[in-house]
Amino acid sequence: MSDRSPRLYCAGLTGLRAYAALWVMLFHFISIVGPTRLSVAVPGMSLDVTPLVTIGWVGVDLFFVLSGFLLTTHLLERWGVTGREALMGSYFRARVLRVFPAYWVQLAILFAVAVIARGGAPAWSGYLPLHVPMLQNLSEKASFAINPVYWTLPIEFAFYLCLPAIARYLAAGEAREARTAWVRLAVLVMGLIATTWAYRYVVFRAYEGSAVNTIAWATSQIPGTLDQFMIGSGTAAGYRLARSVRAPGIAGTRAWHSTALFAIGLCGVVAMMYFIDRIHGAYWSGHWALFVWHTITAAFIACIVLSIVISSPSTRLVFENRIALFLGTISYSIYLWHFPIAIWAAGFLEMSGMELWRFSLLVAPPVIVASACSYYGVERPFLKGAGAKAQRG
Repeated sequence: MSDRSPRLYCAGLTGLRAYAALWVMLFHFISIVGPTRLSVAVPGMSLDVTPLVTIGWVGVDLFFVLSGFLLTTHLLERWGVTGREALMGSYFRARVLRVFPAYWVQLAILFAVAVIARGGAPAWSGYLPLHVPMLQNLSEKASFAINPVYWTLPIEFAFYLCLPAIARYLAAGEAREARTAWVRLAVLVMGLIATTWAYRYVVFRAYEGSAVNTIAWATSQIPGTLDQFMIGSGTAAGYRLARSVRAPGIAGTRAWHSTALFAIGLCGVVAMMYFIDRIHGAYWSGHWALFVWHTITAAFIACIVLSIVISSPSTRLVFENRIALFLGTISYSIYLWHFPIAIWAAGFLEMSGMELWRFSLLVAPPVIVASACSYYGVERPFLKGAGAKAQRG
């Protein structure tokens, strides 16, 4: 059913990447600055906004949902139009060229800088054999030894490997009548979500009593994050099905739908962040939220993604402005570079009494400059090459 709907392109989803990257960056900045309470003065009260930063790792969930949505959409659009062998070849080539070149260049730079600074190989050089093929998640220590954001990369790539089988199932469903397609979609999404919940529960029991970082590492491997990708994938497939049977005249309510979904999604994500901040002490001890929090939050994120795709003046204002589009374009490099640069900067700055806003103002500009250099010097040339080959395929 790849011809049921036109090709999907939405600039706002690039802008959404900017917020995801900046969210993760602020989370790491506050971890470097040190624990602090953040508040905003509003008429008659002081509003505590600390959870909006300390739970900033929700930006990773946002990336996972968005990956599921976009990659599923792009595969289904070409399914049945492009030969299967050519489609899989261009898909995997694009995925490799999307994540590996900038990652390998950063590894080389970090190693070179460490050798120069230390006068010899850094202590983490023994983990490079796992990092080069992006297998660092086989070891908890290796996952966080060089750059703490690296733990997400093998998880993301593992989803890339799973997606063709998921897309095949979804494409087969699209070829059937609408009711059957919806049932097949629901069965797949709920089945994989249930698998994720079961995995988290079993792994938590196996690691119960371990350090929090160990539990987080173990429960976040690909079976434990598949729900986030799958909610993104399911949203993409559901949106395609809905567009294929859309009733005449519904376009008049698109802006209203978009605004409502944006409000629901944003309020839901914020509420989940405040909720986990409130129960944080019990969360890693086996609280029920440990098993379902990411799933619920991913559902709210999917509402935001849909609101951007449907589009309204409010979503275009937030996600399609020039700053958001620029930062979203270089978001992968921001994700890679913000932590090493922040650590280097902290070594030169007087950190005693340093406030988050001051640290951010000092460190964010070099992060953006380095990320732009990484994107235009490394990412973009490979991405353009991958795009040209895909068009020829």
